[in-house]
Amino acid sequence: MYATRIAAIKTSNPPLTGIDFVEVEPSQTVLRVHFHRNPGDLATPFADNDPAPSDITIVSTTGGDGVPVVRVTEVNLDDTDDEHHVLVLEVDKPGDFSRYRLTIDDPRIDYFFKSSEFTFKANCADTRIDCKPVLEACQPGDLVDFPVDYMARDFLSLRGALLEFARQRYPQWRELVEADVGVMLLELFAALGDELSYTQDRMAREAFLETATQRRSVRRLARLVDYDIHDGRSGSTFLDVQVKDTQLEPVDVHAGSRVWAGGDDGAVITFELGSGLADAQAGIRYSVRKEWNALAAYAFDPDAAELPAGATEMYVVNDGPLVDPAHAWDGKWIILHRDPAEPGEPARRHLVRVKTATDVTDTLMGVDLLHLTWEPEYALPWCLELDDYTFVHGNIVPATAGETFAEYFAIREPAWGYPLAVERESALRIETGERGVTFLYSLLSTETAGLGRLGKDLRQTVPEVALYQAPKRPWRWQRSLLSSLPLDEHFTLDDGIWRRVIGFQRATVDKDFAHSDYASGDGATIRFGDGEFGKTPRDGLRFRVIYRTGPGSASNVGAGAIRLLARPGSTEVSTLSGDWIESISNPLPVSDGVDPESLDDIRQLAPEEFRAVTHRAVKPEDYCEIARRLDWVQVAGVRQRWTGSWPTTFVTPDPVGAYALTDEQRDELDGLMHCVRQAGRDVFVRDPRFRAIDLEVQICVKPGHIPSTVRDAVLRRLRGDGVTPGYFAPDTFTFGAPLQRLTIEAVVGAVPGVLAVKDIRIGARAVHHMRPMEDLYVVPDDQILRLASDPRTPERGSIRVITEGGV
Repeated sequence: MYATRIAAIKTSNPPLTGIDFVEVEPSQTVLRVHFHRNPGDLATPFADNDPAPSDITIVSTTGGDGVPVVRVTEVNLDDTDDEHHVLVLEVDKPGDFSRYRLTIDDPRIDYFFKSSEFTFKANCADTRIDCKPVLEACQPGDLVDFPVDYMARDFLSLRGALLEFARQRYPQWRELVEADVGVMLLELFAALGDELSYTQDRMAREAFLETATQRRSVRRLARLVDYDIHDGRSGSTFLDVQVKDTQLEPVDVHAGSRVWAGGDDGAVITFELGSGLADAQAGIRYSVRKEWNALAAYAFDPDAAELPAGATEMYVVNDGPLVDPAHAWDGKWIILHRDPAEPGEPARRHLVRVKTATDVTDTLMGVDLLHLTWEPEYALPWCLELDDYTFVHGNIVPATAGETFAEYFAIREPAWGYPLAVERESALRIETGERGVTFLYSLLSTETAGLGRLGKDLRQTVPEVALYQAPKRPWRWQRSLLSSLPLDEHFTLDDGIWRRVIGFQRATVDKDFAHSDYASGDGATIRFGDGEFGKTPRDGLRFRVIYRTGPGSASNVGAGAIRLLARPGSTEVSTLSGDWIESISNPLPVSDGVDPESLDDIRQLAPEEFRAVTHRAVKPEDYCEIARRLDWVQVAGVRQRWTGSWPTTFVTPDPVGAYALTDEQRDELDGLMHCVRQAGRDVFVRDPRFRAIDLEVQICVKPGHIPSTVRDAVLRRLRGDGVTPGYFAPDTFTFGAPLQRLTIEAVVGAVPGVLAVKDIRIGARAVHHMRPMEDLYVVPDDQILRLASDPRTPERGSIRVITEGGV
């Protein structure tokens, strides 16, 4: 190709040369330019005057997104070959995978052959991908010489397949009795294969919400759709402690003291005093005294001896005084108690929390009283008669279902006979290619009794567990360790129990080898951080964990069921038992104990809740719906455009009560959009586009009205007065909302003094001049009508009212 011109170059006079091709060395930073004619044969050889680097350009011709221009840093002439001198160019960096054109601007080079196309990846096997050599395909393995039953998965089918294989491979082996060593090994292999098949199937089922059987698997899958499963709640109640009359001094009862109730099925339910494990840890005490056993209700007049429904106050007799000082009852729980003499009348029990307690004296009758008030949320649900059978019980103590246990464990190095935490590898770290270490310790009693949890919101309950690094350094529980830093002393709870599953005796070592693994889906396990999310405890640390079990709905017992001061069938006796206590009982039934959410409920509710409130945006409607969740967004418009390689989403909000976004609003919406967008898809928040309009309204004024007054009233009705928004308030119009002529006529015509609307003209800034308004003024769906009529910002539109008639 171009042979005629190349031949002319070789015989030209004065001599010229031209670029033949560009050779790229493996480093891709050195180029060797070859010529059709030896540059040493020119009238002015290159050796005497090489082209300068500024005379040489290397520019990408097919893209060059990464490196569009490559700069030449040094020029040398390689004249080791007498026949072909080569120009050696050094460049600042290698080019990308596009094609480049090298041009030398020198009069000694032919104009047509002064440039040449080449690629920096000339030495690569596949310039479309990279320079990595293509690996040879693996040679196929030898085919097996016997048929394989790939459907064999259980013990019997695997045993049959192995027997068939043995008959084909070892025809001489005929001994098939069970006691034969070969048969024993064959059945051992079949048993191992059966176990492996079961493990594979079990693991495969745990990967899907519909088939998972372990609570920990279901929890992790539910979290992927932002569904927090609940783990139940321990029942709680209040106990009425009756102190014997012989006990003259006040008695302190300690949080954590145990009492018991008998269940319907003969089960024994344990309750501990206090509102939670924290009360026992803090050493909370509750004062009880015989004077507070029962304070008689008081009525100022026997003819009005009744508290109406909804009452939030009452009076009790305080002779002595029984309650001294009165404010000692501020914030105290009490029970309104009535057991009527007539069996046909219902017994009454009502729990209230005292707001104020004040000393009062009925001077007429000469009786010292205590005036009690409580919050409206504890208002009396029914009428309560005030007679000789109505009392206020003041020795009320909170109690929570469950038993407290304390366990000790150590990290790696055994100490004082403590059991060791289970050690496992954590998630793979991409930066280092290594795995960290995480430690697990199972709360043994929770496997059969569950773990107690407290809280009003079932999905936000807090577990009854406290962890201390010896001697008393607390570690904090976190619902998830994803927000924990590497040095945060945090832990979380996993479902299931890890314990010894198998052990082996070793002759050379005194201790047996024990392997601990996941053994049960019930119960709870402490999990420490892996050094990336939460701190990993160092070797040799000793821990003390205190936790309370949770019986769930089993703790929902009837009123009066909690009355035992000794555990039935055991020698355990409550610390409350003694010669000072008359009785103890729960005046109200326990009703707030809840069992953990079942797996079937999770499978049904998790996908439904995920669909109800989505947290991902794919279609434009998704972006609009999620943007409207912000309080300040009235409506949002979304456009998706192809920007070269992928679609880019542009979100435009219409703010409530404003024409423009604040920096805080823009940052908030931008952060929300980046949380829900698809990976690899860009999203940008734009300010809304407004169409500023000028409106000219010509009206007829009724006789007897001042035109200027009517005009001002019309202006106030259209643009507002700073207090009451007008028709053209910022929230009246949104994206693509049209303006109707009849609506303007109706709004203006409703102003007192307006006889009729004669004419309306409309203009749009930078769009069109003033013109008569038609029945409907339409705007594009990505624009919002704006008419502020503010002299300080005339570019936002204006209103002009022309009057005729009047006075």
